[in-house]
Amino acid sequence: NRQDELHDKITNYLQSKDVHQKICQEIKIKIESDDIEINGMDCDRKGYCEGYDYDETIIENVSEVDFWLNSVDDLNEETITLSVICNAKISAICMYKDFESSIWDSEEKEYIFLMQEEMREEHQPEFECILKFMVSREEKDINFILSDINYSMTLDQETRTNRIYVEPEDPEIDARGEMMDALEEYYKH
Repeated sequence: NRQDELHDKITNYLQSKDVHQKICQEIKIKIESDDIEINGMDCDRKGYCEGYDYDETIIENVSEVDFWLNSVDDLNEETITLSVICNAKISAICMYKDFESSIWDSEEKEYIFLMQEEMREEHQPEFECILKFMVSREEKDINFILSDINYSMTLDQETRTNRIYVEPEDPEIDARGEMMDALEEYYKH
């Protein structure tokens, strides 16, 4: 009977617009603070892959976070664990080494200048999230405090909605790239 009461209270609690927005904001903050890996490769059903092998990703923006209750997984007097299905829009800067445009020194067996390129990728994943709430009782009132957020998210060709090459903003990088091109031409002759 007390578990039924807790179940009803938590589901009603989640239906409150203010609570829903607050939890969405907490999920957004969690995603922004995590180190999320993005797979830049596109593979077809025959196993042929092309794309970018990213060295580093930086989450630029997380927006339009929303969720809906999937199940109440664990319910006791102190804690409640819920599974929710979330979706969000995520924009990230993804960096990779451009070996094809870089200059190789065959004598030293190393790159003289290794180009670092950037792509901006936008994703719209749907993912499962586990929310853990602490239960606090004050006389007849029951309060819920969000204590933990865990999720499993894959950002790849299935969730990607857009990919844009980011032009380098630093003129020094452009100048060094042109200088390396000139050196390469010089060594070819």
